[in-house]
Amino acid sequence: MVDYAWDDLDRIDRFRIYTEHNGAPVQTDDARYAYDALNRLVREQESHVPKEQGGVSETAAPQRTSLFTFLGSSRFHATERHENASAQSVITKTYRYDALGVRYGMDTALEVQPRTGCLV
Repeated sequence: MVDYAWDDLDRIDRFRIYTEHNGAPVQTDDARYAYDALNRLVREQESHVPKEQGGVSETAAPQRTSLFTFLGSSRFHATERHENASAQSVITKTYRYDALGVRYGMDTALEVQPRTGCLV
């Protein structure tokens, strides 16, 4: 079963998927959305947990958060940053546009996670 929730401005606010596990519905997917005053998507939080692992918990932090910034008041994305459940940046994409507003480039920065332990 799929469940959509809309805000007062008719924008998608939440998306959930439920599957059956041992005769009961279990939420396996969850996405929540936030918008700025100009009606632009600025944050998406999502979680995907298999039914065998108990599904998505309402109180757990999202597994992934995507944050979007824009060029001034335009609808052109300036950056797109993805964070893990610990709010650590995993990847950042920066977009470039020409004078006509045509996207001509994208830089991607992968964040390096510190390693623990040592190799002998």
